[in-house]
Amino acid sequence: MMKKLFVLAFAVTCIMSMHAQVFNTATTLKKQTLSLGIEPVIVAEGNNDLRLFGHIGYGLKKGIDLSAKVGFLNGYKYLGADVEFALGKHFSASGGIHSASDFGLDGTFLGTINPAKNVAIYSGIDADIQFADELQIPIWIPIGVEVFIKKKVAFILEGSIGVYDNAWNMIGGGINYYF
Repeated sequence: MMKKLFVLAFAVTCIMSMHAQVFNTATTLKKQTLSLGIEPVIVAEGNNDLRLFGHIGYGLKKGIDLSAKVGFLNGYKYLGADVEFALGKHFSASGGIHSASDFGLDGTFLGTINPAKNVAIYSGIDADIQFADELQIPIWIPIGVEVFIKKKVAFILEGSIGVYDNAWNMIGGGINYYF
C-alpha cells in the first residue's frame, strides 16, 4: 500500500514539473533496449520556428528507462535528460532536467492505448518549471500516435497543445529505431 501511495504522489508531483514535446508513449523500454530517434518540430509561438530534436533512450530494468534529447536549429539549443517509470501497463510518469535558454525541471504523466498490435495512441500532461528571470510553469497536453512500420522501426506523430499563454503549441513527427 505504501508503495502505491508513493507512486501516486510521484505522479502528481510530476504533473507539476513536466517537459515539452514528449515523443514517447507510456510504454517503457525493455531492459537493455536502446532507442534512437530524430524529430523535426514546428513551434507556433509567433514566428513558427522549426527545430530538430535527437532522442536516445535505454531500458535500465523492467519498468524504468532513461532518456536524453538534444534540440537545435535556427539558434535554438536544448539539452535534457529524464527517467521514466511504468505505472502499470498503460501509464507512466517521468521526471528530469533540461537546459535551453534557462535551466528547468521536467516531468510527464502519460497514458497509452493500443487499438492495433502496431499502433499506440498516447496523451497526458506535460510541463516545465523554468528558472528564468521570472519563474514560469508552462503546461501542455501532448496527443500522439506511434505506428510501427517495421518490427524495430516506428513513426511517431505528436501535437502538444499549450494550456497557458507561456506554453506554445507544437507539432512534430519522426522516426524511432529500437535495438
